[in-house]
Amino acid sequence: MNAIARLLFAAIALCVLTMLAEAQNAGCIADRSGKVVCGPPDSSCALDRHGEVVCTKPGGGMMNDRYGELLCAPGGCVTDQRGDILCSSQPRGGAMVDQEGKVVCTGGCVPASTAACIRPTAR
Repeated sequence: MNAIARLLFAAIALCVLTMLAEAQNAGCIADRSGKVVCGPPDSSCALDRHGEVVCTKPGGGMMNDRYGELLCAPGGCVTDQRGDILCSSQPRGGAMVDQEGKVVCTGGCVPASTAACIRPTAR
């Protein structure tokens, strides 16, 4: 019984340490030359279709449009029935499509855009 408890404790500790390491790397990504680029705290980053690093502003959302272009907004985003990306106008705000297919957002909806993204530089 003692061996099982120790094994279970070790497995849980390994899972927790893995999650902590991944959380510390959130918002960082390697650019096409291999340099690590980090966005501001509470942001998400991804490579665009040209291999450039694109990040959201803190609390922002990011999605690819129908052409593969990364678009950003102040809050979370969803795609409507026409394929347009609509997002919350507030940082960390939510967006969801309701039963009738209408997008509903915290603080109102705004369209996602490339202008709302930031392009951090490698250090």
